[in-house]
Amino acid sequence: MMPSGSGERTKAVRMAVLRDRVALTVRSSVTMHEWAEAWLASGAQVTVTMYAKRYGVDRYTAREDLEAIGFVFAPGDTRWSVRPEPISRTPRVGTGTGQDPETCMRG
Repeated sequence: MMPSGSGERTKAVRMAVLRDRVALTVRSSVTMHEWAEAWLASGAQVTVTMYAKRYGVDRYTAREDLEAIGFVFAPGDTRWSVRPEPISRTPRVGTGTGQDPETCMRG
């Protein structure tokens, strides 16, 4: 038996709620865009950040989705409209492991 208030219990509850939401969405055959359109039509204040949190996407995808369903952004509001270029990263061999990189390469 788990102690009350444990993180595992709350995680299990969250997962159960998520499963129920997914099952409801699949059964009702309503797409995320239709839910979002209904949300916009309700008159609620909708922002890119709110959409991203609600539907579990990043802000760039949220902006694209909102544009696709006809959300009108303020003139000149270009935040989240263009993804930044990916940063090239070089792999770090042996950093922080206390091992000599040459020794690791030789096998």
